[in-house]
Amino acid sequence: MTNKTRNIVLLGIDAGIIALLSLIGVAFFWTIIDSIDLFNPLDEYFEDYDYADRYFAGIVNDEIPTSEEIFIVNFGYLNRQEIAEQIQILQMFQPAVIGIDAVFAEKRDDRDTILKNALSLENIVVGCFAKFRNNIPIEVIKPNSYFGNLKIGHLEFISEDVSVRVIEKYIIFEDIVINSFPVEIARQYQYDKFLKFAERDKKVEVINYRGGKVPFKVFDYEDIYPENDDLYQIKDKIVLLAYYREFKNAPCDTIDSHFSPVSKSEYGHADTKGIEIHAHVIDMILREDFINEISEVTTYIIAFIVCFVFQLWLIYYFKKDLKYFDITSKPLLFIVIICNMFITYQIFAHYKLKIDMIPTNLVLFLSGEVFRFYEETTRILKIKTYITK
Repeated sequence: MTNKTRNIVLLGIDAGIIALLSLIGVAFFWTIIDSIDLFNPLDEYFEDYDYADRYFAGIVNDEIPTSEEIFIVNFGYLNRQEIAEQIQILQMFQPAVIGIDAVFAEKRDDRDTILKNALSLENIVVGCFAKFRNNIPIEVIKPNSYFGNLKIGHLEFISEDVSVRVIEKYIIFEDIVINSFPVEIARQYQYDKFLKFAERDKKVEVINYRGGKVPFKVFDYEDIYPENDDLYQIKDKIVLLAYYREFKNAPCDTIDSHFSPVSKSEYGHADTKGIEIHAHVIDMILREDFINEISEVTTYIIAFIVCFVFQLWLIYYFKKDLKYFDITSKPLLFIVIICNMFITYQIFAHYKLKIDMIPTNLVLFLSGEVFRFYEETTRILKIKTYITK
């Protein structure tokens, strides 16, 4: 083996050991942070941080046209009879699907006959809720049997994050698959596009929010009357009935509101209505514009490779220019971390491929100290390496 080849091998071994030790160090410290209550704020920060939020926040004010396939109808505080009357009027304009963000779990009085008749058509989808124990559904609260065998979709956003970023496609209760509310609506509307979404090998999907100043047109209950020609827009389209606000032009409230990447509140409160999130999911399915994620294992492989390449350069630079090493190495490390963040953001923005670079950046950050530890240890123990030779 020539000296040049031997040096390359030693350089690779040093870089590999430092990258591996850095990866182990991050895993060790992360385990400590995750298990000790004292570090809960730090743990919560890393758990809830998502650079994709910056992308979605940036497209909120883009000139993206309003959806022409999905319409929201606000039923405010209308009672059941009034909601039934709204449904009957909407049916006059022949929508393809009407999704109702309500459960109707109990029969209240004889006036429910009107609601029963309104829900009897085939294009109706209503909601249901599940009760969970250890993330397993133990009970499903469905519409009362009095209303018939209705199509249902579960309404919950099952997410550990503060912000609603993902949708669980379905839940399984007593060996029965219950689609989420927006997925069931997409199934009734365009089965072929639902099938493409369902066949993706993921139970939980990242929501690709539509963006734009007005992503979906909202009709208030005051707008729902037979003479309103604007309602002809809903013919063969999707209509979502839900609580959106108290009445037409009412100020924002926090009822059924969630934090989301497209929240617009200037005061930091939840302002994305649940029905809006359902609409974004349906829109994503219809556009077939899905977000792909790199697996956790691949994320750590990337962290190792990036750190390994950086250490190859760092060790080589250490041997060639020791005089200015301490002054320049740390700033260059931060430049590499910033470049990582920029590149992953651009990959997500252009290709909708989501890569979690937090492990990579933490490994890079720690690798500077691990390099010093490795260099001093091998020198003290007189171990022959590329660094110490």
